[in-house]
Amino acid sequence: SRHLRRDLPRSAVLALSAMAALVASGVFRSACRLLGAQRRWHTIRSSQNKLLERAEVATAKNFGADNTDRVRLRGPGTSTGHVKLRQVTALVRDSARGRDFQGGWSAFKGAPEPDAALFDTVLGLCARALWYTRAWEVWRSMPPDWRSVMSYSTMIDMAARCRKPHEAEHLFKEMREAGLEPNIITYTSLIKAFGASGQADKALAAFEEMRPTLVDASTQGRQIAYQVIMAACAREGDYATTRRFFVEMGEEGVPVDRGHYHSLLAACARSCDAETAEQVFAFMLEAGLTPDVQSYT
Repeated sequence: SRHLRRDLPRSAVLALSAMAALVASGVFRSACRLLGAQRRWHTIRSSQNKLLERAEVATAKNFGADNTDRVRLRGPGTSTGHVKLRQVTALVRDSARGRDFQGGWSAFKGAPEPDAALFDTVLGLCARALWYTRAWEVWRSMPPDWRSVMSYSTMIDMAARCRKPHEAEHLFKEMREAGLEPNIITYTSLIKAFGASGQADKALAAFEEMRPTLVDASTQGRQIAYQVIMAACAREGDYATTRRFFVEMGEEGVPVDRGHYHSLLAACARSCDAETAEQVFAFMLEAGLTPDVQSYT
């Protein structure tokens, strides 16, 4: 106590303080040893739990080092075969993007049992390569219940690019009968098919049917939709209708790009209206758009 330390000599007080420090240090080391033992015990228990988990899935000590081990934990619905199909699908998709169409086709033909995703991917490859006959070969070998909105949209786009509007229309009707609801991509492909074949009236009807889907469409999707209908009208030399859609884009807040001005210019060219074409060209420059070769031609 305070009074006791006052009565003791200074040396005795220092000795007592040193003894108290030693005692406290011993208690601290004992606590550290106890905590260390508990930490080691938790580490041992954690290792034991991991061993039990490995035993439950019947794997070795190096669990996860082998791809087969990882596949076994994905559940009964996924097998090594499914992994290989995903690899082939990725290869076909990359081949289409890199325009290595034959390489992608060979990869598809080497797949033992294609699934729906691989069928859709190779259809996209055929569409990019304009392989009309091969696309139909894939389509006929594809189980009907695997044909999705994407599948039909790709085939309709193929028919549009090959200028086969009757087949595009048939596929669209078949899709509806199968209970599938077309999206904006399906409609724009159908409109493109009608427009490329000079059936502007059917293109206009398809656009009006598509209007409800424009509400939730992306900006790019809406731009493309207006582009294809304007191009369909421009091919007929119908400048008034082409311009009506151009004005409507501004009212709906859809950004106008150079392609939309090209449709206006094409409509003027079809109707031999050079004066209006010059005005459209001037408006395009005022909008800050740089003309390209198509703009001048």
